[in-house]
Amino acid sequence: MEVAERIGVHHVVRFRRRKGLAAAFMAGIDACVKLGADFIVNTDGDNQYAASDIPKLLDPLLAGEADIVIGDRNIRGWSTCRWRGSGCSSSQLGGAPGLQHPGPDTTSGFRAYTREARCA
Repeated sequence: MEVAERIGVHHVVRFRRRKGLAAAFMAGIDACVKLGADFIVNTDGDNQYAASDIPKLLDPLLAGEADIVIGDRNIRGWSTCRWRGSGCSSSQLGGAPGLQHPGPDTTSGFRAYTREARCA
């Protein structure tokens, strides 16, 4: 919390007790929508992603070409086991209706959404 305040974060969603990743993710998305966000960027807290890449993530949304964009963690350096696990997830999503360019890293925690993607 102190780091967030120090770098100028305006809104923080907190739980009194642990509720898990899915509950935290949905609470964050819901807070963004309630605050009027048109675009929402999600990133994991483990510094796998460069903040300087956020504009690249947003470009397809701003151009109206996509409602969800998933960043790539450059999985080439991963172990075989981890790579296969991510590949299984990517292949499962590859057949999803309306999904274009499923890419190699659908489990990436670096994502951007339009407001409409969340509200659909």
